[in-house]
Amino acid sequence: MPDYSPTRLIDSPELARSLGVPKLFVKDESMRLGLPAFKALGAWWATYRALCERSGSEPANWRSLSELSEYFAGLRPLTIVAPTDGKYGRAVARFARLLGFDARVFMPAAVPRPRVVAVESEGATVELVDGTYEDAVAAAEDYGADKHVLVADSAVAGSLTHD
Repeated sequence: MPDYSPTRLIDSPELARSLGVPKLFVKDESMRLGLPAFKALGAWWATYRALCERSGSEPANWRSLSELSEYFAGLRPLTIVAPTDGKYGRAVARFARLLGFDARVFMPAAVPRPRVVAVESEGATVELVDGTYEDAVAAAEDYGADKHVLVADSAVAGSLTHD
């Protein structure tokens, strides 16, 4: 995985003292897989699992994203669909792009423009939805493409995939 590294732990002795514990470490998730959010790893894992489910099997012993992309090539054209209000959808869109898939990301229309631009910068098509995050989830669930897989960061009908 590009930009993967174990999560950095930061020793926080002052906070440990204030809490009355001998040691305290804080996970630094400020740059997970090249994205400024802890959600990136979960988004990539959920997308991988959804693609495995769609293909009916899991690739064995892949060592690079190009090998993984080649393994899932038979699923194309397939669109990866995700609801988001920002970081999760960006992570899904990046992984989709790295694997050679299109991404369609549903976002509440009220999200700040920089979040939309960040998701679009990953090559995704963004659909702005009137209403809340829950409305974006519903729109992603209802998306009527012939070939797509839904990857959501919340419980959605149909588990990870949706036809």
